[in-house]
Amino acid sequence: MTAIVVFLFILGGIGSVVGAAYTGLFGPKARARRRLAQGRVHQIVEGEVVTLVGTVEPLGELLEAPLSGTACVAYAVHVDLHEEPAKGARRRTVVESIRVERIVPFRVVTASGIVEITAPSIDSSIPLVPLVPHDRRREQAFLRAQDRSPDLSLAGPFVEYAVAPGTQLRVQGVAVLDAPDMTVERDYRSPAPSRIHLVAHPDHPLTIGLP
Repeated sequence: MTAIVVFLFILGGIGSVVGAAYTGLFGPKARARRRLAQGRVHQIVEGEVVTLVGTVEPLGELLEAPLSGTACVAYAVHVDLHEEPAKGARRRTVVESIRVERIVPFRVVTASGIVEITAPSIDSSIPLVPLVPHDRRREQAFLRAQDRSPDLSLAGPFVEYAVAPGTQLRVQGVAVLDAPDMTVERDYRSPAPSRIHLVAHPDHPLTIGLP
């Protein structure tokens, strides 16, 4: 291996590390984490951005996360597709990245009231992680559903997050207040909790994350 080749190999490795560090500090999930961390709720005001923490409850039919099979209200899956490596190559080149996200309406039961999430899309700081052990059949089915070859030797790693009912979740958005929710069980002396819709902020999507 010539000195130039070695230099280029080292330079490529440095570039990958720098790119990963930049994404970790300034990428979409990092921005979502910072937004959620800045939220403080003292009083919920109509039309103001609020951040609340509570327990996820479904409002209707659940989704099934593709890789884990988890019944959930939201999920995301990411996988990189690689080209056929050259003989003797140490690294595989990514030719395409697939990211699939889905969400259905759900609510979050918080100390401040019932928060309903009906947005068509969200921004999430929840990390996507590989499943251990992973299910090869589900991975192949996911690739087929995206009209891709199920050849797992050219795909990976597969990572996923799924928000199941009962999950403790932090949510942030613009508060839209509705009438109190009379369907929630409570002591007769306790007032009915407020029902709150959270919608996207003009500057960023509705955001969710772990507490």
